[in-house]
Amino acid sequence: MTIYLDASFLVSWLYKPDPLNAKARAWFARHQGGDFLISDWSRFETVNGLRDLCLRPHPPKPDLIEALRRYFSHLLHAGPFEFAAVDWDEVLKDAHQISAAFAARLKARSAEVLHVAILEQLNPDLFVSGDRDQLSLATARGFRSVRFY
Repeated sequence: MTIYLDASFLVSWLYKPDPLNAKARAWFARHQGGDFLISDWSRFETVNGLRDLCLRPHPPKPDLIEALRRYFSHLLHAGPFEFAAVDWDEVLKDAHQISAAFAARLKARSAEVLHVAILEQLNPDLFVSGDRDQLSLATARGFRSVRFY
């Protein structure tokens, strides 16, 4: 089973103090047989989301975030995550189509639309996120989508 993971899952899974860390880790443990796909976009959003934690009350030290970035990069080389390349010209064309079809009736922020456009190319068996709006958009587009908590 191919599983595309979005940044909301990955940040929760990587950052132990995250309130959803235990749920993300439990979900991951139950799906160990899957092939976990990571796109450039989910990688960027994950690392950026981790760095964003430094701006919150009681922030982690930037050194910890850099260590998590390196660990995440290692997991893309050694597994269990697999880098999935996409054609960005096609992603942007699909993003325009998705926006035209759904943005007037479903909440569709740009980052969410990009994830769903990436789904068009990767066509995973399952899309995993913690973002309710993004899951609604992916489901409306015809993808099997689940919230990890």
